[in-house]
Amino acid sequence: MKTEFVLIVVLLLAVFALAIFRRKPELPVENFLSFRKPTLWWFVDTEINARSDTSQNTEQPNRGYLQVALQALKRTQSADFAIATLIGRDAVLNHLPEAPAYAKQLPPALWRHWVIANMLEKYGGLVMDGNSTLCVGPSLLPHVEAQKAAMFGTYSDEPVVNPETASAPGPAPYAGWASSPNHPAWTYAASVWNALVARGPQAWSSAVARRTDMSVWATQKPYGAVVLRVVDGGRLPNGKARQLEDLFGRVGNPADPRTSLVNGTVYVSYDGDELSRRHEFNWFLRLSPSQIHESDLVWARLAGY
Repeated sequence: MKTEFVLIVVLLLAVFALAIFRRKPELPVENFLSFRKPTLWWFVDTEINARSDTSQNTEQPNRGYLQVALQALKRTQSADFAIATLIGRDAVLNHLPEAPAYAKQLPPALWRHWVIANMLEKYGGLVMDGNSTLCVGPSLLPHVEAQKAAMFGTYSDEPVVNPETASAPGPAPYAGWASSPNHPAWTYAASVWNALVARGPQAWSSAVARRTDMSVWATQKPYGAVVLRVVDGGRLPNGKARQLEDLFGRVGNPADPRTSLVNGTVYVSYDGDELSRRHEFNWFLRLSPSQIHESDLVWARLAGY
C-alpha cells in the first residue's frame, strides 16, 4: 500500500511538472522529457526563402534540403541532446518575448548573430543555424561538455587559415554553446546585438555586422569563451573556405579530394544565405528530400545518403 502511494505521488508530481512546462512555451518540454539532456536549438530562418516559398510550417522547414538536414541532425545528435526546432522567426521570438521591436526585421546575417547570442544567454545549450549547417556525426556533446561557453569554426572572411589551430582570427557565425544560461560571454554578446537592433534599420549594414562580430569575439574571449575549430568542416583540408561548389557538385570517381573532411569534423558549415541568393543553385532549393536521398551530390553524401 505504501509503495502504491509513493508511486501515485511521483506520478502526480510528474504530471504537475509537465503542465508547468506546457504553460510556459519558453521552457522546452524536451528538457523535462529527456532527463536534463542539454537542448540543441536548431533554428531555420524561413525569411531568406520568402520570395519563392512563403510556407511557414511550424513542424517542418520549407525546403527539402532543410528537411534532410533535420533528419541528419536527429540521427547524429538526438542521443545526447534534446532537439528543439524553431522554424521561422515567430518561433524564435516566442522564446524571446523581451526582444527589441525591430528584431524581426533584421537581415539574415544579423538575425543569426542576434538569435544565437540571445538564446544562449537566456537558455544555454547548443544553438545552430539550420540554414547553414549539416551534421555529419558523431555527437557534438563530447566536444562541448567540458566547456562553459564555446563557438565553432573559423572566421569565414579569412581566405586561408589553419583550421586546426588558434591562429585564425575568430569563429564562424553559425553555432554557439553555453553549458548554462547567463554566461558572461553570451550576456555581453546579447547586449551588443540588442543595442544594434535598437538603433534601427539604418544601422544594419553588412560592414557593421562584420565589425561588430569581430569586436564581440574580442571581448568574449577574455570572458572565457573558446573556439572549437576542428569540429566545423567549413574549411577544406588546405585551410581554404569550403565553397558552395564544393558541396553541391556531384561526387566524382575517384572522389575529388576537395570534398574530404578534416579529421574530427562533426558538422559542415556553409553560407546558407548565399545559397538562397545565388540563382545557379535554385535547382537544389527545389529538390524534395527523396530526390536528395537518391542524388549523387556531395552534400547528400555528407548527409548520409
